[in-house]
Amino acid sequence: MDKKKLIKTLINVLPIVIVPLVTERKRIKEHPDVQKVTNATSKATSKTTSAISNKASDVKEYVGDKKQEFDNKRELKKIAKENDPAYIEKKGEKLEKENRKEADKMNKLLQKNIDKRHKEEEKIQKHNEKQRIKEMKKYDNYNADSIITQDKALHSEKVTNK
Repeated sequence: MDKKKLIKTLINVLPIVIVPLVTERKRIKEHPDVQKVTNATSKATSKTTSAISNKASDVKEYVGDKKQEFDNKRELKKIAKENDPAYIEKKGEKLEKENRKEADKMNKLLQKNIDKRHKEEEKIQKHNEKQRIKEMKKYDNYNADSIITQDKALHSEKVTNK
């Protein structure tokens, strides 16, 4: 209930205070005391603004210089580190280790492929050998029969020719 009373009071009182301020604002601006205060605040504001802007530009310049200095030092340290023999040696060892790992990996892959190819070749070789054995068995009987018949034919021809 207190809030309702407060709101009602504000609704009734605010127009009484605000309306004269809005309607009489030109006359208030022309009042000599208000003009003195306005001039004093504007002068103070302009002085402080220029002082603050000067300080801000000085700070900006200082920060920019420090950043540039810091970047230059960082670059010099980087160059010095890259030209340091211990760093170069360490970097070389690291690269060598990486290359060795990669070479081992490639070697394993190559060995796998070689073993796979050997297995395939052995399989093909065994298959070919089985095929030759089959053919040999097939022609072995044929050759044996034909040699016997040829021998008989030759033998019978010799007998008839004599």
